[in-house]
Amino acid sequence: MELIRNSKIIDNKYREFFIPTVLTAMSTSLILMADSIIVGNMLGANALAAVNCCIPIQQVFGMVSELLGLGGSTAISIARGRRENQKANQAFTAVIILLVVLCLLFMLPQLLATSFFCGLLTQDKVLYPLVYEYYSMLLWAAPFAIFVQAMEFIIRAEGRPSMASFITVLANVVNIVCDIIFMGFMDMGLRGAALATVVGFGAGFLVSLGTLIWGNKTLQLCFQQLRSCCLEIIQTGMPAAMGIGLIAIKLFCLNHIVMAAAGHNGMVAFSICLATLGLCSMFITAAAQTMMPILGIYYGEKDWKGVRLVLHRTFRVMAICAIVLTLFIEAVPEALLFIFGVDDAEAVAMAVPALRIYATSLLGVSVSFLMIYYYMSIEKSKLANLISILNGVVFIIPVAYILSKIMGITGVWVAFPLAELLTLLYIWFEAKGKMHNVYQISDEEAAILDISLLGKEDMGADTSRQAMAFLEEHGMEHKLSNKIGIAIEEMVENIYRYFGDKKVNIDLRLVVNKEGVVLSFCDDGPEFDPTTYQPEEKEEFAIDNIVMLRAVSKDIKYQRVIGLNKTLVYF
Repeated sequence: MELIRNSKIIDNKYREFFIPTVLTAMSTSLILMADSIIVGNMLGANALAAVNCCIPIQQVFGMVSELLGLGGSTAISIARGRRENQKANQAFTAVIILLVVLCLLFMLPQLLATSFFCGLLTQDKVLYPLVYEYYSMLLWAAPFAIFVQAMEFIIRAEGRPSMASFITVLANVVNIVCDIIFMGFMDMGLRGAALATVVGFGAGFLVSLGTLIWGNKTLQLCFQQLRSCCLEIIQTGMPAAMGIGLIAIKLFCLNHIVMAAAGHNGMVAFSICLATLGLCSMFITAAAQTMMPILGIYYGEKDWKGVRLVLHRTFRVMAICAIVLTLFIEAVPEALLFIFGVDDAEAVAMAVPALRIYATSLLGVSVSFLMIYYYMSIEKSKLANLISILNGVVFIIPVAYILSKIMGITGVWVAFPLAELLTLLYIWFEAKGKMHNVYQISDEEAAILDISLLGKEDMGADTSRQAMAFLEEHGMEHKLSNKIGIAIEEMVENIYRYFGDKKVNIDLRLVVNKEGVVLSFCDDGPEFDPTTYQPEEKEEFAIDNIVMLRAVSKDIKYQRVIGLNKTLVYF
């Protein structure tokens, strides 16, 4: 029976990471919405407008945390996949140093010239004092917010997605509770709202720091070759950070285009469209951030089959979420208008067709952002940056402006799916019209055999026979192929024997290249390191065949990454 590689391990690991990640994204989005509702209800519309004026500052928090968090976690994951533990420690140290430096560069000018920066945020005489009240306190949240959001990526990449989710949810819940206390019971106004943000992220900072000091078993500080690590982190994280910055530019321009084409009712419709994108982005962000640490491991190992399987899995999740949301909006756009309290007849008449046209862009948005995150993860930062710029401003702004002159406000809504189509066409152009080029990776090994097994000890013999046939087909003499075949059979049966009744999946990968043969085992069972096995343990574990494996191989390397056992055997 011929055995083939499947995505069982990747699917299981993806589900494990995805649920807490999407809960984090949902909690953050929903709690931010609740935060705005509390401010509006307790302090009035002008206070809510003042908070919205400070959103660009909060976007800078996000830019820095995405830059260092995504860049750092990707560098760490790739280093883990390559068994370069020292480099992973260097990347972690570089993230900490960059956090300190960028927070100081961000805060000092604004603390010294707070009035000037408030004037940039608003020139309205009514809003200015409210903005100053909120903004001057909000600045002190910067180091805590950036640290918490960046460390969320690092902690998730180290195989602890639930803890990363808990820290983010904790910070947001504390923020909401403190909003009610400071603005309600203590009557501190907008200063209280900003202080609540400081306290919320401060709580998340303490838990994150505690997790890294006492709960971290792998990452350590290492102050060697930090310059190259810093450059690699910035280069890798730049597309995501740039994407956040481009959102601010895009919204600024589109607001003016919409206002010129349809006035107040057009802005109401545009606001609801952006809210639907916010709902979709919860799943886009969760799916992409779930993908990155898993993808980094497989890419670092040059497991191209694994890379493709991870991308396929992520695409399925994103596509399903985007299609379900699109169908919902197409069927009942009025439901969204009701949720946001839009009941004016003219506004409803404007918003319903806007939502239906805009919804057709959500699948394209999902695919575009998926490819940006994917290219970041496989060290194609230039391509990811270019797609980010094209998708963020180059396509949408001129298309929306031109169509608004030709078709009025309807042209603006049409511009969104059209801009996504142009982005996808550009990705296809980069792939030279061939699907396999979209991955931007190459199978550089001479020969690869990929096999997946599930909880059956008798599969060891079948696997061994298939591997021997593969090796001899590629020119290996029978004596050596027989040794490798025996090693495979013993290792497979040993894994199932050690884990007993537990259902364990195994991915086996056999690579023949110029240097020799590399045999890779990946399983999702409890942690077990065959390289630390001592012969006297055999009565307890019945794994004396590990001694035989050492005897026939050149070297054995083991690593526990993202909750998986990864063993490499060199012949």
